[in-house]
Amino acid sequence: MSKLDDLIKELCPDGVEYRPLEKCCNILDNRRKPVTKSAREAGEYPYYGANGVQDYVSDYIFDGTFVLIGEDGSVITKSGTPVVTWAEGKIWVNNHAHILKAKDGYSQDYIFYSLVHKNILNFLTGGTRAKLNKSEMYKICSSVHP
Repeated sequence: MSKLDDLIKELCPDGVEYRPLEKCCNILDNRRKPVTKSAREAGEYPYYGANGVQDYVSDYIFDGTFVLIGEDGSVITKSGTPVVTWAEGKIWVNNHAHILKAKDGYSQDYIFYSLVHKNILNFLTGGTRAKLNKSEMYKICSSVHP
């Protein structure tokens, strides 16, 4: 049992509702843009990839608070949970991280927390290089916090 499961058992004896990520988050992958290292102009804005900040660039494509989940490469921890990054402010995200924004009525903090503790090994595709593609990510469920 995960730490999250233990907390739910302790604090929510009647259980919690689970929903697929696409029901509680807007997934903004269609707005991300990769920029090769040689084409990046140095600046103040974090440039995110699969496992966090990769560089700092002179422009941004997102402004707000987001949960990023690694898509390919180093996408899981040793315990099988996803590489999840909390990103806020003006940022650039490349095509190696999924971008989630909680829908109205859902807690961004809670979605982040539940994903950090979610085992996703069954959702990964690929051989030697693990990949969490969009269709598999849609199947991941998060417990719903009122």
